[in-house]
Amino acid sequence: MTADELRENALDLVGCGAPPSAVAIWLLVDKYARRRGWCQESSEELGFLVGRTGRMVQEIERRLCELGFLERRSVSGGRRQLRVVRDRTRRVPGHAWVPWKEEESSSTPVLFGEN
Repeated sequence: MTADELRENALDLVGCGAPPSAVAIWLLVDKYARRRGWCQESSEELGFLVGRTGRMVQEIERRLCELGFLERRSVSGGRRQLRVVRDRTRRVPGHAWVPWKEEESSSTPVLFGEN
């Protein structure tokens, strides 16, 4: 994905109402998937990096998959792998990301475990 394509997809993600933590997770998946083709880090590991619980990260991952930003596959041992969809052709309508209660009351995520 070129820098322009990455920027366009990030703007599309923000434009649909995704919270900062979803954008951060999407970018982390892209970063880790570049090394091996698929992001193998667990939801808990990604959550630690953005200051969210593993359960919240799983919900964000599910939404990103539904909206076409991520692709998910199951692997042995009940684990999952993720990667950014690079050939997205559909645009996401504004406000497609309907916030849930915990998201509305949470603060901006802490990126990469920093305070």
